Amino acid sequence: MSRLRFLETRRTQAREFYGVVLGLKETAKPAALANRGGLWFVLGDGIGLHLGV
Repeated sequence: MSRLRFLETRRTQAREFYGVVLGLKETAKPAALANRGGLWFVLGDGIGLHLGV
């Protein structure tokens, strides 16, 4: 699991960059973290990327 940070106000831009430009698949956050901000992506081979706020 790798973690990066972004501004919550840039959620749309982060989702577009990582999901569209880089082609990463967005995945649901773990239930325990569902009420927090951020985005989760899968890079392949089970490797995850967490974008925190």
